[in-house]
Amino acid sequence: MSVLTSTPFTWSHMKAEDGTYMAELGFPISQFVECTQFISNQLRGLDLSPEVYTKDWACSSTFTIPYMMYNEDRSEWNLDAEHAKDYILQMVKTYSS
Repeated sequence: MSVLTSTPFTWSHMKAEDGTYMAELGFPISQFVECTQFISNQLRGLDLSPEVYTKDWACSSTFTIPYMMYNEDRSEWNLDAEHAKDYILQMVKTYSS
């Protein structure tokens, strides 16, 4: 669903056999209100009502959005899976030593 994949915070999404759509998003705490408001407004326009589950905020940390994923020419967020994988592997290698 493009409403959820249009944010840079969607980690995964899938559609179950029964048609249920599920997505996992990770918001920076500082942008939680704005992000949930954006998604709610978009879903309301489609006459959809989401079920929202949150995790324990004590397990959270702050981070910034990945600005390098934003394509200004097209005004959209893009995920280059190969680049993301390489970046994650480099971070694991850097911080595991």
